[in-house]
Amino acid sequence: MDGYSTDMKGIIDAVTDRTRLVWLCNPNNPTGTVFEPGLLGSLLENIPESAWVVLDEAYAEFASPGDLPDRSRLILEGRNLISVRTFSKAYGLAGARLGYGIAREEVITAIDTVSEPFNANRLGIAAGVAVLTKDREACESARLLIVSERERVSRQLGMMGLEVVPSRANFIFFETPRFADEVAGDLLRRGIIVRPCGGWGYERAIRVTVGTEEENNFFLEALEETLKTSETAGSGPM
Repeated sequence: MDGYSTDMKGIIDAVTDRTRLVWLCNPNNPTGTVFEPGLLGSLLENIPESAWVVLDEAYAEFASPGDLPDRSRLILEGRNLISVRTFSKAYGLAGARLGYGIAREEVITAIDTVSEPFNANRLGIAAGVAVLTKDREACESARLLIVSERERVSRQLGMMGLEVVPSRANFIFFETPRFADEVAGDLLRRGIIVRPCGGWGYERAIRVTVGTEEENNFFLEALEETLKTSETAGSGPM
């Protein structure tokens, strides 16, 4: 990582003849950032013929099309690229365990050969068809609401004096003045679950999923109270 973003130039420089697989998460988890779209083509030009790039775009629907690489064009050009997406995020079908991959025909054939049979159930497939057809308008409305709330909550966090990383996902990543585990524990006692990001190397950062306006307001109020309480506790005599 380069700060909060995927260090694509560093990855390109690290590629050797021994490289076999590069896995990229874009938008990135947990920061929500995206890399410069053109850098994917540069990476594909620098990997060995025997190496592959997997582009994990689980949160892609929450980003603008211009923020993302043109995966279809790169695959049609014959590049060693496999793009994977899921119905778990933007379409709310996490329990259905449904997703898909795009790659060159011979790659999909090879994957299908070794895949377990019946790996997608009828209910999941029916739900996937529904959200792409008759429920598409409702899903788009929900997506737009999440994007709008993401920007509003990000602004509110910034007004609290917190460092907020611009997100292209359905969550927000921000730095706190205290260790993230402590803040997350205080919020949990107030009925709010967030993800402290120390496991990724960000000891004072938190990732929070964007919810409804009411849920987001509840989170903002609780966070503000938590931070004020910690300031008061830290202002007394030592």
